[in-house]
Amino acid sequence: MVLGCFICLSGFAQLSQGKVYRFDNVGYAGYSLAATSTKAATAQTTNADAKSQMWYVSDTKTENDVTSYRLRNVGNGYYLQGAVASTAWAFVDGSVSEKVYLYLRSITSGGNTYYTLSVT
Repeated sequence: MVLGCFICLSGFAQLSQGKVYRFDNVGYAGYSLAATSTKAATAQTTNADAKSQMWYVSDTKTENDVTSYRLRNVGNGYYLQGAVASTAWAFVDGSVSEKVYLYLRSITSGGNTYYTLSVT
């Protein structure tokens, strides 16, 4: 399974700076995006109390009316760095690069609209 499928959101199309989110998988119920270490992110069985499944929106960047988000894992303190399909999403320390700013993209399937994180 591609990690991009694991980070689908439903119900909203914008994140807010300074808030904490858990990214639940709408395709595989009961799984959420989690930090398994300081090296990689994956899906784990959803646990509402797990800090490894909590993501803090540390800052945002808007260019040409499109907002991107920088996500920091509450459990390990590292920033999520996006990757392309079939590549593990990694973590970085406080370094800022374009890959740590992620976009929300909409996907419509079966009449429902979901949102997923993307590097582009």
